[in-house]
Amino acid sequence: MRNILLFAVIMNVGCVSQALRDQTVNQAMSLTDMRYQEVMDNLALIASNGGVLPGFAVSSGGTANVTNTVSADAMTAINESVNGFSQEVFNISGTHNPDLQWTVAPVVAEPNLEALHYACLWAVYGRPAEGSPAMELLRAPTADDVYACNNRIRQPGFHFNVAAQLDAIPPCWLHTGSRGNVPRHVCYKAHCGKKYVWVTAEGLEGLSAFTLVVLDIATTDPKSLVLSTPMVKVDIQLGTVTTTPVTPPTVPPTTITKWTGSGTKVTEQWYACQTFGPTGSQIRITRPPWIQDPNNMLNVPIVFSDPLAPVQAPGVPTPQIGTFRPSAPEVPGPSGTAGR
Repeated sequence: MRNILLFAVIMNVGCVSQALRDQTVNQAMSLTDMRYQEVMDNLALIASNGGVLPGFAVSSGGTANVTNTVSADAMTAINESVNGFSQEVFNISGTHNPDLQWTVAPVVAEPNLEALHYACLWAVYGRPAEGSPAMELLRAPTADDVYACNNRIRQPGFHFNVAAQLDAIPPCWLHTGSRGNVPRHVCYKAHCGKKYVWVTAEGLEGLSAFTLVVLDIATTDPKSLVLSTPMVKVDIQLGTVTTTPVTPPTVPPTTITKWTGSGTKVTEQWYACQTFGPTGSQIRITRPPWIQDPNNMLNVPIVFSDPLAPVQAPGVPTPQIGTFRPSAPEVPGPSGTAGR
């Protein structure tokens, strides 16, 4: 009996090692199939009703546990009618219990869900129009988005930069129709109501590329897509501007404008942006509207046509680079440096 139990223990250990390896490999291979089917189920949902919001979850971890148990029970029966010994019973039993689990994290951020919705609409119904909300969300950010000279305050927006990936997916990889249209041998299929979607072997490349786009959107932190507004530090020096006629008088009359600073400076944070053209770029800085300016003298944007050239302020002789001065008396005038 001792030898039998030792043999059972040895066999049990070997079986657990082999079973654990097999179950772990099978579980890892199931992840790809699970992702494909999740994408197909959502595409079927969108094909049935384009206004429905899809649902995605990303696998964040998994466990593979295999438990084997072996038990042995020996029983001896004694009966007086047969002079003592009657029978010897030996029972041995075992269980094999694989426990495979995936931990999934559902996509809950609003920008990600909206982008996933538009991506599924693209796959089912085709490319959205340029400038549409779908394309604005899926496209890559441009220089105008980064520097935002078209608006004094950048409008909030996200750009997931997956439009180029969706454009590169081979066409006609996804098929839609009724149940009777589904071929006998397909790799993946799903349905919602009477609407079916399927992918044949020829479309697996497209399904793989689209699944990668879905994972890209689902795993992107929307906070990383927020474009901060570029700002510059401006030192504003208080002073006055005086205008005196030229002596002797000239025809037509001319005046001399002189600015006198008081030595007091105020530091403010201003908006900055940059535009690009055929002849070069311009840097524009503008005072934010929340800064009080009763005389409305400093809200005129100041433009650097060339960062290395002097700045010409209205009505004031050309100062040094990065220096700003007002053109009216009794108002604070900028006369400091601006740096990105």
